[in-house]
Amino acid sequence: MTADILLQNGRIAEASDFVDRAEAFQRATDERSSEAEILRQRGVLLELGGDVQGAQQRYRHAIALASERGALLFELRAAEALARSCAASSEAESELAHLKAVCGRLTEASRLPDLKRAQAFLQQRGLG
Repeated sequence: MTADILLQNGRIAEASDFVDRAEAFQRATDERSSEAEILRQRGVLLELGGDVQGAQQRYRHAIALASERGALLFELRAAEALARSCAASSEAESELAHLKAVCGRLTEASRLPDLKRAQAFLQQRGLG
């Protein structure tokens, strides 16, 4: 979450440093509970740097890991990032459908800001 706050405030270099340290911590300790979230954050950084393909690869990996581990919030965040990234591409429809499916699985978290943001994005795309 810290990297997201830094990014929201335009502090890209600090966010990148935070993600670098999180990745190093994972390598050093084999701690993987936040791996999907860190992958998503790395994707955001790559996308900001112009590497859209690299970002989308990270988002897809994050979605797969989160889904495998039952980390629905991390899956939602990565699915939204991927859907936004693909919005103007031929992949948009399938990514939007996946995001909608993930939103549908979060029935008990209706007040969750991440879910509200994803649902608003889907509504903007005519899928709400």
